[in-house]
Amino acid sequence: MLEIQKKRPEKTTILIPCFNIETIDLVLYHAIPVAKIFDSTLTFLFMGDEFAFNLFKEEIEKKTTDKQYENKIRLIHYSSQFIHTPVIEKNSEKEEAIMVIFPHFPSGKFLLFKEISFMLKTKKLRLPYMILQTGKIEGQWAPNKIFMPIGLRRSDKETAVWVSYFERFGKSEINILFAREKNIASDNEIRRNVKFVRNMFHKLNVPSNLIPTEVNSTKLHHETVKIAHEAGNSLIIIASTRYYGIEHILTGPMELHTIKNSKKVPVLCINPRKDLYVLCK
Repeated sequence: MLEIQKKRPEKTTILIPCFNIETIDLVLYHAIPVAKIFDSTLTFLFMGDEFAFNLFKEEIEKKTTDKQYENKIRLIHYSSQFIHTPVIEKNSEKEEAIMVIFPHFPSGKFLLFKEISFMLKTKKLRLPYMILQTGKIEGQWAPNKIFMPIGLRRSDKETAVWVSYFERFGKSEINILFAREKNIASDNEIRRNVKFVRNMFHKLNVPSNLIPTEVNSTKLHHETVKIAHEAGNSLIIIASTRYYGIEHILTGPMELHTIKNSKKVPVLCINPRKDLYVLCK
């Protein structure tokens, strides 16, 4: 079993599958603040011909100054198309990869089908992941405030370890939002989840704010987005759906709609699996 450590491992890296120049600004805007917290390098996995790769490399060098980011940026070039999951897993084993940042969802026709298919692939990852939303970039962003929604799902509390890293390594403010249910048994289950998380944070000496809401578990993510947006400089950390039912295949899992929130608040997803990657000695 992996042992959670209280210090950063030496030079971790963040994997970024990135296929075009247009997404560089979006990626650096989000990836650099996260990398600074973990003292990580950035590893871009680029797919394209030699000419496109050289253009991409020049653009990265031009847009990343020592003042912005003093750690190493590495580019790995794939001349032919690759399948995300095995390539990411291969590189995460070779490197000390701690998470994956995808520049965007697939685009084109049958958009929802492509997005759900993409989510099914990300579900296989041991690493936490972010999927960014394209759009206008304003000001500067940093994950200074972390929002952790806790509802009925047992997996909601399984994000606690990764939530704690942001406070322990970056002194981010931790905010726990919990749902309320009319059914007493359901409401008690939520309280047990909250108690578990609070106890873990207490053992790790991680301070946190407890924020009750007036919404149930199905509306909690929407409420979290609203509060995180108003707070500014926020990151939401959620657990992905453990098992997909027919409703998830037809309309998408909860995390898909949270990631695509209209406020464009960044979301880090944690896959609830027994071999989840955690920072270790």
